[in-house]
Amino acid sequence: MLHPIIILPRAHGKPRATGTDRASGLTHLIDACGVHRYNREQIERRRSILIKVMDDQDWTGDTSATLRAEAHGYVQGVGFRVFIRRQAWQLGVRGYVQNLTDGTVKVVASGPRKSLETLLQELWRGPAGAHVTQVDTEWSDSEDRGLPTQFEVRH
Repeated sequence: MLHPIIILPRAHGKPRATGTDRASGLTHLIDACGVHRYNREQIERRRSILIKVMDDQDWTGDTSATLRAEAHGYVQGVGFRVFIRRQAWQLGVRGYVQNLTDGTVKVVASGPRKSLETLLQELWRGPAGAHVTQVDTEWSDSEDRGLPTQFEVRH
């Protein structure tokens, strides 16, 4: 059975569409760069993040906040910073992620509070290969104006 095509907004303004290939049964994303294959779980996760992002837009009355977090455990050398940067870009928050000398990863992010709460959930989850044992958090009710305009990895 061929599933209907669903158009998803993309970070750079290019639309994405999803569907299922009858022959392989694999779900795929079609974008301007070509076809990328994903399994059903990955597509559903992307859709849920997209819905959260759309719900978190300023028209919902969501207030801006700043999250400062430090992730403990096996979080360095597993792609943790790049994973968090990708999640932050999808959520539309700004700030940075940085490895610390004590083996932890520091995250400072500003944006809508709901988006930051979603980012915090992603901090706990981490990429494949990471094992997060603890996340220390500090919240501020105002947006930190001294942060970069886009989320970045600091070295």
